[in-house]
Amino acid sequence: MEQPKKANRRILSHKASEVSKPSSRSHANSEFIPRYKEITPEEMGISFSKEKLLLSGIGSPDHYIITLESEQSLNLSITSRNKIPIRIIPDKISLSKKSRTADIMVFSDLNSNLEVEILHIRDETKESVTKKAFILGTQGIELRTNGSDEHYQLSHKNSSERFQLMLESALEGIEFAPKISQTLRPTPEVVMDNFEILCLKGDSDECYPDYPFWVDIAAGDLHGLACTEDGRLYSWGTGPFGQLGVPPETFVNLQKEIISVNVKKFWLNKLQDVKMLDTQPPNLKEYLEKDIIPYIPVSPKPIHVNFPSVVDAVACGCYHSMILSEGHVYTFGLGEGGRLGLGHENSVHTPTLVSLTKKCIKITAGYNTSFFLLENREVWSCGDHSQGANGHDGNILIPTIIPFIKNAHQISSAHTHSGIVTLDGTAILFGCNSDHKLGGESPHTYETVGGEKIRGVYCGGRHTCILTENLDVYAWGYNTSGQLGLSSTMFHTMTDPVKVEYLSGRGVVKLVLGWEHSIAITVDGLLYCWGSNMKGQLAIGTMAKEFKRVGLPRLIDHLLGCPVTSIAAGRYTSVFLTAESHPERQTNMFNHWKKALLCEERHMQELANYRFSLLIRDLKRDQLVKKVQSERDKEFSKAAISEREQASVFKPKKPRNNEKYPPESYYSFWDEECHNVETFEDRKVYKFPNPKYYKQERKHTVTVFNGPKKQKSERPKSSDNIDLRDIVAVASNEGAQLDPRLMVSNRDSLESPPERPVYYERIEYKPLYSYGPSLLYPNLFYPYDLVPNPMMLAPSNTK
Repeated sequence: MEQPKKANRRILSHKASEVSKPSSRSHANSEFIPRYKEITPEEMGISFSKEKLLLSGIGSPDHYIITLESEQSLNLSITSRNKIPIRIIPDKISLSKKSRTADIMVFSDLNSNLEVEILHIRDETKESVTKKAFILGTQGIELRTNGSDEHYQLSHKNSSERFQLMLESALEGIEFAPKISQTLRPTPEVVMDNFEILCLKGDSDECYPDYPFWVDIAAGDLHGLACTEDGRLYSWGTGPFGQLGVPPETFVNLQKEIISVNVKKFWLNKLQDVKMLDTQPPNLKEYLEKDIIPYIPVSPKPIHVNFPSVVDAVACGCYHSMILSEGHVYTFGLGEGGRLGLGHENSVHTPTLVSLTKKCIKITAGYNTSFFLLENREVWSCGDHSQGANGHDGNILIPTIIPFIKNAHQISSAHTHSGIVTLDGTAILFGCNSDHKLGGESPHTYETVGGEKIRGVYCGGRHTCILTENLDVYAWGYNTSGQLGLSSTMFHTMTDPVKVEYLSGRGVVKLVLGWEHSIAITVDGLLYCWGSNMKGQLAIGTMAKEFKRVGLPRLIDHLLGCPVTSIAAGRYTSVFLTAESHPERQTNMFNHWKKALLCEERHMQELANYRFSLLIRDLKRDQLVKKVQSERDKEFSKAAISEREQASVFKPKKPRNNEKYPPESYYSFWDEECHNVETFEDRKVYKFPNPKYYKQERKHTVTVFNGPKKQKSERPKSSDNIDLRDIVAVASNEGAQLDPRLMVSNRDSLESPPERPVYYERIEYKPLYSYGPSLLYPNLFYPYDLVPNPMMLAPSNTK
């Protein structure tokens, strides 16, 4: 059967969605007869902390503060126009001189693109103030994947063809070695379509396949999951532990269907056995790479999981899966460590209900753990300890509450660490702090980052990212592959959150982190990828040597005409949901917009590299200054001693290569490394080829200036005594200053010298250099300008 045209595909998709749920866009377009007079906030005597609100998906909150500017008390009722289903807490407030502010929290119960008007009504005067909020949905028409397809986890057309060849070779006993180009896909391709449901076109007899609206996706190490708007569940990839959610007989029937063209009698007997693993072997990769294709469960295309209830959300760990259905959670796959939460460690092949005390509203799967966010905002978890990633002291077989977490709204988990964000904008990270990915001892708390409240936290294999209220991204942790997105030339591991300047002003609404790569989408549906590209997981369309690691976020121009609505990342894979392509994507106007956008991206890359080089310079300078200060403080904190003892302690170091070094005790941390010294009249320049605090091969220069020259008559008789008060050392641009009262020329004239001499005093330093051009360049798309940009909006549920 031939594929229908894209127009038919869109109409059929919308027809299917109309049956499942009513259109929410129709509410926004319906007429509204106001009962109250519309006025401005200034006229009512109030002000808002934000101009607009942004709600990304179901259950995602945003908040704003109302401040009373006038002296008159106000009683306000807060509601949405046309009764659109969003939750506002509290919905009634009272403002007075004693309590001038009120914090309003807004939650979305919709999963579609919608503009909502929030009314602030004052009943006494029949007046109201309107505030806008935007809801971003995750619906997508096309499901795309790229990266490693070694275990058929991409579900492309090439995956099915390769699986068929490998299946026939295994049954014949012939060795089959696929090419690298077949198993690694650097370009996001559409997942192979599933022609299960057929629809009639109008009153005619023409029959077309129904393409579902995808609403949620997840990616594991060997498999993937997706659910549709009408609640269907699909899975694909390799499922030796049962993480695909179907019984073994299904894989036998699937393999018979694939080789039905070239059926041989002796093949049928071999296809009756499918091996499911109860535990993870120590060499799983070698086990899967052997010629045992007829005996392991493989699905190279999405298969419909027969689940009786409606699936609302999905989540994937490495080898286990979770689904959320009407407040209930079901798990299946590998059970080692208790990650399924069923009270045992056995593997389960079909979705099994998890016992929870309350209704669950969100699920998250770590590599070996499972997390449940209940309706009372408590977080429960189970699974392998993984150095504390489950929030407990050991393995947990059944869901157990994490005691130090309250009022949570977002959860992220990776291999050995996890992060949770509370409703008040605080991030709590716990687990292992290797590579500094926590930023401190577990549990580590960030109340603010960059002076802003936190919107979301995202955990990767060895790094962490935070999204703030102003939609800025901060990253820290391991960075050898550029997964922090800070620079395209220098890959430094960062111990504290550093702002990703390249993404400033782009309006990032969601992030996902793989093992060594990162993905972000903006409010306009633009996709950015950065980090390791060893297996093509960055979707940049190439695997050339110079693109093995990408240190700055790279705009994926393949999908500029198809806005990305949702993203997911596996260990070496990336999964995307894309909206309907723009109808004018082949016109000159669209090409001009694309060219201008890519030109701006190249300019911002150069600017980001320059700013990061300044940041590294300042960090290394501060480290050197702190080290010099610590050595100086150690020396000056010693108790006063006699002249004889002082002469023995401060005895000058023996000259080396006819050079006179400063006292050994003061510059001892330089002596072993510094072998290149240049002497001038009033200064000495020390060049260090490889400082200890710097991992890569770099040169760093420190200049030491001589102290003021003294008269011969004022010099002490003993030439062996060297007084540190006569030396001024400048180890950076900040400098140092000698107390003029302690100079040799003034020392004898002092009637009462100070009891505790001050040898050095810090002085204020104003740098003479400039940081170069500002980042305040006009962007094509601003964070909250959603309405003027219709080409970048996700699909609606209407015709």
